[in-house]
Amino acid sequence: MNMKQILVVSILMALVAVVVVKVYPNYPSGKLGVLFYYCTSSHEDRREVKATSAGVAGLPLSSDTQISIIIHGYTESSFRVWILNLTDALLVAEPGSLVILVDYWDLVTISRPYMMANTRQIANTTAQFIDLLVEERGVRLSKIHVIGFSLGGRISGLVGDRVKSGTLGRITGLDASYPWLPPKTKDEFLDASDAALVVTLRTSTIGSYSPPGHIDFHANGGHIQPGCSTWYLPKTGYTHASDWLTTP
Repeated sequence: MNMKQILVVSILMALVAVVVVKVYPNYPSGKLGVLFYYCTSSHEDRREVKATSAGVAGLPLSSDTQISIIIHGYTESSFRVWILNLTDALLVAEPGSLVILVDYWDLVTISRPYMMANTRQIANTTAQFIDLLVEERGVRLSKIHVIGFSLGGRISGLVGDRVKSGTLGRITGLDASYPWLPPKTKDEFLDASDAALVVTLRTSTIGSYSPPGHIDFHANGGHIQPGCSTWYLPKTGYTHASDWLTTP
C-alpha cells in the first residue's frame, strides 16, 4: 500500500471508530462482569445489589419470600422491554415477592471460545449469589424460580448444577439455546436434573434442541410460530430434544 492508500484506510477506520462510539456507547468491555439488580414493586424501583455478604444483607426479604431470577439472552441486557414487562407481571402475580435481574451484557462477545468461557463465568457468579442468599439470609431454595431466555436458558441450567447449597425449586427455560455450538454433555445445558421442577417452553427451532425438562411445552409444534419467519436453522448432531434421551 502506498501512502495515499494508507491515509484513506486510516481515515475510514477512524470514522468507523467514531460511529461505533456514538451509536454504541455501552459496547461490552468485559470489565464490569455480571451485574445484579432487584425489584420489589415494579421495574422502575430497580436497584443494584452486589454479590457479597454486605450486598445481600440489605435485600428486603425473608426465608419465605418468593424470588424470581431472570437471565436474559445473548446480545441482550436486563433492560429489554420483555424483561421489564415480565418483572412487573411477576410482582403483580406474587405480591411481596422479589425479582432479581442478572445482567451479563458486559461479557457479551462474538468470539465463540470467549463466550463459552464467559457463559460459565456468568453461571458461577449467579450460583454463588444464590448460595449467599441461602447462607446469609436463610432463603429457601424451594422459593427460588430461575427464568432464562435463549442463552440465558442454558446459563440457568449451569446455575442449577453449580449451586452448592442444594437443589433449586424451579427453572423455566424459554427457548434455551447455546452460542454457535451445542454442549458436549447434558451438564452443559438445561435439563431435568438442574432443579426440582424444570419447565421448558419451545417456540423456535433453536429451542427444540435442548434436553427434556419435567414439563415441556411445544407451542405450535415448537419450531416456528404463525407470522414468524424461519430466521435461523442450526445444523447440529441433534434433530429434536427427544434425541437427548438416547444419546450417551
